[in-house]
Amino acid sequence: RKKAYAVAGGVPVEDDELVIQEQRRRNQRQAAKNVEPLKPLIPSVYLQPCTYLVAHPLMTGYFSRSVICILDHTDAKDDPDTNSFGTDGGTYGLVINKMGVGPTGRDRMLSQVIRADAVPEKLRDAFGDCSVREGGPVNVSLQMIHVATPDQDVEHGIGGNVLSMIPPTNASSTSTTENGDDDIPASTAIESDAAIYFRGDVLKGAQAVLDRKIDRDNFSFFVGASCWEAGQLESEIQRGFWLPCRGPPNVCFTGMCEHNTDDVNNRIHNNDNKDTGRLVTGIVAGTKQSDRPRADLWLSMMSANGNDNATLAHLLLKEEYHEDTEACDDF
Repeated sequence: RKKAYAVAGGVPVEDDELVIQEQRRRNQRQAAKNVEPLKPLIPSVYLQPCTYLVAHPLMTGYFSRSVICILDHTDAKDDPDTNSFGTDGGTYGLVINKMGVGPTGRDRMLSQVIRADAVPEKLRDAFGDCSVREGGPVNVSLQMIHVATPDQDVEHGIGGNVLSMIPPTNASSTSTTENGDDDIPASTAIESDAAIYFRGDVLKGAQAVLDRKIDRDNFSFFVGASCWEAGQLESEIQRGFWLPCRGPPNVCFTGMCEHNTDDVNNRIHNNDNKDTGRLVTGIVAGTKQSDRPRADLWLSMMSANGNDNATLAHLLLKEEYHEDTEACDDF
């Protein structure tokens, strides 16, 4: 195959190398902000609330391209009174990036997913037209996550468990910079007076909304959940089905993430200034340094799991597949 070259400063650079450089920049721009991989071989690191499970790009079926937030984990114990899963233990979480879609292709509303005779009037008035996400294939009951300040929590008594970001000491530090160095600093949680809660009292939340004490947008709803028996999730992670990550609790609430676009562009600019022998910007047709990341949480979480995982995720996106392009094994 004939090679194409770009010349910068009198130094020829192979086209393939330029493509790889542009792919790395694209991956860095797409990576979710404040998200880092967790050590997959240490269950105690990832079997805790606010761990994000990112489906491997080759996973098919219901969980294909899913992002799950673990909300609870309990080890097997002899005393069922101290174990939310009984004596067997287990893990409970929610898929956070799948909207419930009705027959017309529109997002499903809360009033559409629960029988009218099973919805209290208070709940219907407060949240009836709120969008509902698919939390998983089991336990098809209504799940709620909400945001509240400490004062609101005390005043309205909605309650629930606080979802806290996992400490950075548990991260596996596989994210890389432009030069492949592991020097991206450990991330911190989004600073806010409000906290993310799960397992709160939905009727008390509805009353607070009807009383105009809390904004309705502070509540997020799911139908269904994702559950594993004791030992099942550990086995799936060890076999590579899921990539565990740490990240801000707000990602669970919104199903969206921020990106490091400004930081990445500044880092690329600095590296370009240092490397005067190579032309490394604007080389590949159709790519621009200012390209915005895709609004795809799964892709962003995959991109935060290192350059190789990010490249594989982009490669397997259906919208990027063209039957007339070169085969990936055509070396």
